[in-house]
This record gives sequence, C-alpha cells and structure tokens, in this order.
Amino acid sequence: MKHYKLSYKTTGETVEFKMPTSWADVSFNKFVQLDSLKTDSEFIAVLSGLEKDSVRDIAQSNKFIELVSDLQFLKQQPSKDMIPPSFIAFAGVKVKTPIDIAMDTLGQYEDLKNSIKVDGFDRYLLAFSIYLQPLKDGAYNLIKAKKLSKEVGELPCELVLTMGGFFLMKLYGLKDGYLQTYQRASSPLKRLRLVILNWGNYLASCLRLTT
Repeated sequence: MKHYKLSYKTTGETVEFKMPTSWADVSFNKFVQLDSLKTDSEFIAVLSGLEKDSVRDIAQSNKFIELVSDLQFLKQQPSKDMIPPSFIAFAGVKVKTPIDIAMDTLGQYEDLKNSIKVDGFDRYLLAFSIYLQPLKDGAYNLIKAKKLSKEVGELPCELVLTMGGFFLMKLYGLKDGYLQTYQRASSPLKRLRLVILNWGNYLASCLRLTT
C-alpha cells in the first residue's frame, strides 16, 4: 500500500489515505466490488475507503497523476497461481496452508463440490471458506462457513482465487477444464478491464497536459 496526501479543491483541506499498488494489496471483497463501478470517483473510493463525494472534490495535481499511474497494475488480471504463504491468518486464527484436500465430514465434501455451481468469482470464496471454517470452529457447519466468507473475503484476492481454485481443481481433477471454468466465470473481470482501460486513457491525457 502507498500513502497519499492530496487536497480538496473546495476547502483546501488535505486528505491522507492509502491506495494499493499491486493486486497483493487488494482484498477479495474489494476485487468483487470493482465490477459494479461506473465512474472514476467510485473506483478511487472503493480502493481508498474514502467517500465518493469526497473523492470528487480532490484537486488535480501531479500527485494525483502519480496515483493514477500506480494503478496500472489493474490492467492485468490477478494471479490465480500465486505461491501461497506457509500460514494463513484469518478471523483471529492462524492455520497452516493446505497442500492437499482433507475433509472432516461427508457434508463438507459435498458442499465443497457444490460450490462450483455458485456464480462468478464467489465460488472461489465459498470453496475456500468451506475448507477454513472447521479449522476455526472445530466442527464443520455450512451456515457458519457462509458467514465466515465475509472475513475470508478480506484476505488478498490472489490468495482467495488461488486457494479456492486449488480445492475445486483437486475435487474435480480438472486441468484445462479448470482454466475454461475460470474464463467462463470471468465476465465481471472482462467488464472491469474496460473500466481499467478508461483509466489508462485518462492517465495518458493527464501526462500530455503536463508535458
């Protein structure tokens, strides 16, 4: 994350906030929100945590152009093949990253298989949450797993996509089929990349104005 200090045009007051500089800084929950964006101010608001109306009043400056430039990583889709850390910390617990599938109950196994039916990227979040929930609570429960997904969604998006995909791939024995499934589920990402393209065009125009 990178720290920024910009000014509001109307009041002249400064505002300080942090913005991501790579997908590693973007949570899964924020990654999913990007699909619904329609304006540049909404885009910055989601990633910075500022209110949209406040973002709209940020004055144009070289620092603002630098902010836009730092968002160029969004032109690429997040990795689903990252090397995960040795341990995963979530919801106040820390567990060893799994290297294989080990289900506590038949119900957990069945629910994990059914998670592939969930639309879009949420399937990866649910699959990962179903695996993690009994490690936190001691016994598997689908309702608790779904509630836990809100907290798991605060983990980096690349970790959730990688680990959720890992479980689905192991369960279904998919190779190329997994990649096709990922592509079919990526229509939100395709729309997101159109938004990012607009940002790239905006950055280019900003640079032209300052040269």
